[in-house]
Amino acid sequence: MKRARKRVLVTGGAGFLGSHLCDRLVQRGDDVLCVDNFYTGTAPESRHEKLPSDDPTQRSPDISQARDLLRWEPQVALQKGLLRPDAPEVRRFRQRVA
Repeated sequence: MKRARKRVLVTGGAGFLGSHLCDRLVQRGDDVLCVDNFYTGTAPESRHEKLPSDDPTQRSPDISQARDLLRWEPQVALQKGLLRPDAPEVRRFRQRVA
């Protein structure tokens, strides 16, 4: 049976142990996000890999599973939500694409 891909957050991932943990998780097929403030060290050389083709930032979101499985519906229409410049989601999206 194939193991499910997991999304993993590694804090301290730039250090010796954390970086090796990140490498092992990526080799295992997981999506890994590394966060480190370099409080006890300095920034090492980082490798940046190409995003996978199924990365959510590269495709249009589909909420059909949320609707079907969870009986969930958005509370605000997409167009109305995008018109709210103070909405946290809109601010984060604009920061990412700027």
